[in-house]
Amino acid sequence: MKPWLAPLLVLLVGGCASTYDKPDSPYYLVPTGSRLTLLTDLEFQPDQGILHFQFGETIPAPAVRELQPYCVMYPYTVSEQRQVIKPGEFEIYRVNRGAGPLWVGAPVMVAQMDDDGPSHWYYKTYLYAQSPTRAERFQLICLVDRLTASGLIGSWLTVDEIRETLQGIFTLTLAGETDKS
Repeated sequence: MKPWLAPLLVLLVGGCASTYDKPDSPYYLVPTGSRLTLLTDLEFQPDQGILHFQFGETIPAPAVRELQPYCVMYPYTVSEQRQVIKPGEFEIYRVNRGAGPLWVGAPVMVAQMDDDGPSHWYYKTYLYAQSPTRAERFQLICLVDRLTASGLIGSWLTVDEIRETLQGIFTLTLAGETDKS
Protein backbone atom coordinates (compact mmCIF):
# COMPACT_ATOMS: atom_id res chain seq x y z
CA MET A 1 0.00 0.00 0.00
CA LYS A 2 1.22 3.47 -0.80
CA PRO A 3 2.22 5.40 2.36
CA TRP A 4 -0.12 8.33 1.56
CA LEU A 5 -3.14 6.04 1.08
CA ALA A 6 -3.54 4.97 4.74
CA PRO A 7 -4.18 8.49 6.14
CA LEU A 8 -6.59 9.18 3.28
CA LEU A 9 -8.56 6.00 4.05
CA VAL A 10 -8.72 6.93 7.74
CA LEU A 11 -10.13 10.35 6.84
CA LEU A 12 -12.68 8.86 4.44
CA VAL A 13 -13.88 6.16 6.83
CA GLY A 14 -13.91 8.56 9.80
CA GLY A 15 -15.84 11.16 7.80
CA CYS A 16 -18.47 8.62 6.76
CA ALA A 17 -18.83 7.22 10.27
CA SER A 18 -19.46 10.63 11.80
CA THR A 19 -22.29 11.27 9.30
CA TYR A 20 -24.23 8.31 10.66
CA ASP A 21 -24.30 9.47 14.29
CA LYS A 22 -25.57 13.02 13.76
CA PRO A 23 -29.38 13.44 13.93
CA ASP A 24 -29.27 16.15 11.26
CA SER A 25 -27.94 13.62 8.74
CA PRO A 26 -30.32 11.68 6.47
CA TYR A 27 -28.16 8.62 7.24
CA TYR A 28 -28.79 8.80 11.00
CA LEU A 29 -31.08 6.01 12.16
CA VAL A 30 -33.51 6.84 14.98
CA PRO A 31 -32.31 4.62 17.87
CA THR A 32 -34.55 2.06 19.51
CA GLY A 33 -35.65 3.28 22.92
CA SER A 34 -36.64 6.65 21.42
CA ARG A 35 -40.17 7.86 22.17
CA LEU A 36 -43.15 9.11 20.21
CA THR A 37 -45.52 11.13 22.37
CA LEU A 38 -49.02 11.37 20.92
CA LEU A 39 -50.43 14.85 21.56
CA THR A 40 -53.99 14.45 20.26
CA ASP A 41 -56.65 11.78 19.76
CA LEU A 42 -56.20 9.78 16.57
CA GLU A 43 -59.42 8.37 15.18
CA PHE A 44 -59.70 5.36 12.88
CA GLN A 45 -63.08 4.78 11.28
CA PRO A 46 -64.45 1.20 11.15
CA ASP A 47 -62.19 -1.03 9.03
CA GLN A 48 -59.72 1.84 8.50
CA GLY A 49 -56.13 0.70 8.77
CA ILE A 50 -54.12 3.78 7.83
CA LEU A 51 -53.76 7.48 8.64
CA HIS A 52 -51.64 9.99 6.68
CA PHE A 53 -49.77 12.89 8.29
CA GLN A 54 -48.19 15.81 6.48
CA PHE A 55 -47.37 19.38 7.52
CA GLY A 56 -48.50 18.58 11.08
CA GLU A 57 -52.01 17.49 10.05
CA THR A 58 -53.94 14.29 9.50
CA ILE A 59 -54.90 14.33 5.82
CA PRO A 60 -56.74 12.06 3.36
CA ALA A 61 -54.55 9.93 1.09
CA PRO A 62 -55.41 11.83 -2.13
CA ALA A 63 -54.17 15.09 -0.53
CA VAL A 64 -50.63 13.78 0.14
CA ARG A 65 -47.90 15.73 -1.67
CA GLU A 66 -45.46 12.94 -2.47
CA LEU A 67 -42.50 15.23 -3.07
CA GLN A 68 -42.79 16.57 0.49
CA PRO A 69 -42.11 14.48 3.64
CA TYR A 70 -45.10 12.63 5.07
CA CYS A 71 -45.84 9.74 7.40
CA VAL A 72 -48.38 6.94 7.37
CA MET A 73 -49.55 5.14 10.49
CA TYR A 74 -50.79 1.56 10.59
CA PRO A 75 -52.35 0.27 13.83
CA TYR A 76 -51.61 -3.38 14.58
CA THR A 77 -55.31 -4.07 14.94
CA VAL A 78 -57.93 -2.94 12.44
CA SER A 79 -61.38 -3.02 13.98
CA GLU A 80 -64.92 -3.17 12.68
CA GLN A 81 -65.62 -0.50 15.30
CA ARG A 82 -64.39 3.08 15.43
CA GLN A 83 -61.01 3.20 17.23
CA VAL A 84 -59.48 6.14 19.05
CA ILE A 85 -55.87 6.18 20.18
CA LYS A 86 -55.58 8.54 23.12
CA PRO A 87 -52.60 10.81 23.83
CA GLY A 88 -49.70 9.13 25.58
CA GLU A 89 -46.17 7.90 25.20
CA PHE A 90 -45.05 5.14 22.85
CA GLU A 91 -41.61 3.55 22.87
CA ILE A 92 -39.91 2.80 19.57
CA TYR A 93 -38.79 -0.83 19.80
CA ARG A 94 -37.66 -1.41 16.21
CA VAL A 95 -36.47 0.77 13.33
CA ASN A 96 -35.88 -0.18 9.70
CA ARG A 97 -35.17 1.63 6.47
CA GLY A 98 -36.01 0.92 2.89
CA ALA A 99 -36.17 2.46 -0.54
CA GLY A 100 -38.41 1.57 -3.42
CA PRO A 101 -41.85 2.05 -4.90
CA LEU A 102 -44.71 2.69 -2.50
CA TRP A 103 -47.37 0.09 -2.03
CA VAL A 104 -50.86 0.73 -0.71
CA GLY A 105 -51.74 -2.91 -0.32
CA ALA A 106 -52.11 -5.79 -2.72
CA PRO A 107 -53.06 -5.69 -5.51
CA VAL A 108 -52.85 -1.87 -5.82
CA MET A 109 -49.43 -0.45 -6.71
CA VAL A 110 -48.89 3.31 -6.61
CA ALA A 111 -45.58 3.40 -8.49
CA GLN A 112 -45.94 2.74 -12.19
CA MET A 113 -43.07 1.04 -14.01
CA ASP A 114 -42.03 2.31 -17.42
CA ASP A 115 -38.86 2.16 -19.54
CA ASP A 116 -37.10 4.58 -17.18
CA GLY A 117 -37.96 2.65 -13.98
CA PRO A 118 -40.53 3.43 -11.31
CA SER A 119 -42.37 6.74 -11.53
CA HIS A 120 -41.85 7.30 -7.80
CA TRP A 121 -39.01 6.11 -5.59
CA TYR A 122 -39.52 6.52 -1.86
CA TYR A 123 -36.98 6.65 0.95
CA LYS A 124 -38.82 5.13 3.92
CA THR A 125 -38.05 5.03 7.66
CA TYR A 126 -40.11 2.46 9.58
CA LEU A 127 -40.73 3.16 13.28
CA TYR A 128 -42.42 0.41 15.30
CA ALA A 129 -43.89 1.73 18.56
CA GLN A 130 -45.82 0.39 21.52
CA SER A 131 -47.32 1.86 24.64
CA PRO A 132 -45.61 0.77 27.85
CA THR A 133 -48.91 1.07 29.75
CA ARG A 134 -51.62 0.15 27.22
CA ALA A 135 -52.08 -2.64 24.70
CA GLU A 136 -51.55 -0.34 21.71
CA ARG A 137 -48.93 -0.78 19.01
CA PHE A 138 -48.48 0.77 15.59
CA GLN A 139 -46.12 1.14 12.70
CA LEU A 140 -45.24 4.63 11.50
CA ILE A 141 -43.56 4.97 8.11
CA CYS A 142 -42.05 8.38 7.32
CA LEU A 143 -41.13 8.83 3.69
CA VAL A 144 -40.59 11.11 0.74
CA ASP A 145 -40.18 10.70 -3.01
CA ARG A 146 -36.74 12.32 -3.02
CA LEU A 147 -35.52 10.73 -6.22
CA THR A 148 -38.22 12.31 -8.35
CA ALA A 149 -37.91 15.60 -6.46
CA SER A 150 -34.15 15.96 -6.66
CA GLY A 151 -32.98 13.92 -9.62
CA LEU A 152 -30.45 11.15 -9.17
CA ILE A 153 -29.61 11.53 -5.48
CA GLY A 154 -32.16 10.47 -2.90
CA SER A 155 -32.01 10.28 0.87
CA TRP A 156 -34.03 9.40 3.94
CA LEU A 157 -35.67 12.02 6.11
CA THR A 158 -33.66 13.65 8.86
CA VAL A 159 -34.92 13.62 12.45
CA ASP A 160 -35.92 17.28 12.07
CA GLU A 161 -37.90 16.53 8.90
CA ILE A 162 -39.77 13.73 10.70
CA ARG A 163 -40.45 16.08 13.62
CA GLU A 164 -41.76 18.81 11.31
CA THR A 165 -44.04 16.35 9.53
CA LEU A 166 -45.50 15.13 12.83
CA GLN A 167 -45.54 18.43 14.76
CA GLY A 168 -48.77 18.93 16.65
CA ILE A 169 -49.60 15.21 16.37
CA PHE A 170 -46.51 13.50 17.83
CA THR A 171 -43.26 14.63 19.36
CA LEU A 172 -40.20 12.49 18.70
CA THR A 173 -37.68 12.28 21.53
CA LEU A 174 -34.51 10.38 20.72
CA ALA A 175 -33.13 7.85 23.22
CA GLY A 176 -30.95 9.71 25.73
CA GLU A 177 -32.47 13.07 24.83
CA THR A 178 -34.71 15.20 27.04
CA ASP A 179 -38.32 15.72 25.94
CA LYS A 180 -38.64 17.74 22.67
CA SER A 181 -42.22 18.97 23.26
